[in-house]
Amino acid sequence: MERNLSLCFVLVFLVPFSTLSFVNAEVTNISTDKQALLALKASISDDPSNILANNWSTTTSVCSWTGITCAGRHHRVTALNISNMGLTGTLPPQLGNLSFLATLAIWNNSFYGSLPEELAHLRRLKHLRFNYNRLSGKLPSTLSKCKKLQVLSLSFNYFTGVIPKEIGNLTQLKWMYLGNNKLQGGIPKELGNLAELETLSLKNNSLMGAIPSLIFNLSSLIFMDLSNNSLTDGLPESSFDNLSNLESLHLHDNMLHGKLPSTLSKCKKLQVLFLSFNYFTGVIPKEIGNLTQLKRMYLDNNKLQGAIPKEIGNLTRLEQLDLMHNKLQGEIPCEIGNLHNLQSLDLSLNNLVGLVPTTVFNISTMAQLGVAGNKLRGMILPSNIELPNLEFLYLGLNDFSGHFPTLSPTYPSSPI
Repeated sequence: MERNLSLCFVLVFLVPFSTLSFVNAEVTNISTDKQALLALKASISDDPSNILANNWSTTTSVCSWTGITCAGRHHRVTALNISNMGLTGTLPPQLGNLSFLATLAIWNNSFYGSLPEELAHLRRLKHLRFNYNRLSGKLPSTLSKCKKLQVLSLSFNYFTGVIPKEIGNLTQLKWMYLGNNKLQGGIPKELGNLAELETLSLKNNSLMGAIPSLIFNLSSLIFMDLSNNSLTDGLPESSFDNLSNLESLHLHDNMLHGKLPSTLSKCKKLQVLFLSFNYFTGVIPKEIGNLTQLKRMYLDNNKLQGAIPKEIGNLTRLEQLDLMHNKLQGEIPCEIGNLHNLQSLDLSLNNLVGLVPTTVFNISTMAQLGVAGNKLRGMILPSNIELPNLEFLYLGLNDFSGHFPTLSPTYPSSPI
């Protein structure tokens, strides 16, 4: 009996103590979040709308502050979104103490300085959006410790140095935007480990070297933009064997060369193909006619030769077709007249001969038509053209004859 009373006595004191310890731990944790956010507030030098100055008050709950979301069993800060507020400041290392954070978004502000290494402590982080700021310095390789990261958006900043190969360890990454920075060096082959990646944008940097072949094994890719860099080498014939989900490909404004792979035809979902301003040679593969979802195709400003394949006439969803400034030969295929959704057609500055097919002048959606700088002949324009939406017409530097026909008043003025 005495033993039981002693046990009850101990339990009476233990239970409240345990409960109190749990409450104190929770208060300490949310207090840590609060101190981290107050450090961020203190690092902001300009808050033009006084949003944080007036709202982030020490006398109110952190979870009621603008841009803050709390959730979970511990009621911790899980999202920090202060995007598009016109804020100016730096990123304090205390952000790494927001240990329950899943979303960190400060896009479209004027934050400057480097990314704190302490962001690597955010092991629950899924969305990191710092695009459209003035951040600089190197991309920390320690970001690779944020294993749950799905969105990495750092575009439109001033980051320098190389893309860390360790980013290839972020195997849950789906969207990566590093474009419009000052990144240098090569594209790390380790990016080929990102099997879940759907969007890869590295445009407008100073990247060099070949595109790693492993990038073309990312079968989940929907959007790839490597444009406006200094990438070299060619595209192997097998490049597009595994990109059946690709919808948009932007490789323009680089120094790529060699032949266009016929395996492009395996990208059945492709809607945008942008390969302009490179050094591609050889012919336009006839297999390109299998890309029946294509809406925009830009192959201009290369060194392509041979005839325009008649299979282009299969691309009935095509709205824009630009083949200008190449070395294309032969006649314009009449099958181009099948492209009833075409709004812009530019075949200028090639070595095309023969007549312009009359079918081209019956595409009622056409707003811009250019065939200047070829060796075309025949009547300058047929008298019965049906181009009610025509805005620009370029015909010069050819061997046309005859008189320019009188156009209906419904036609806009068009330069020759």
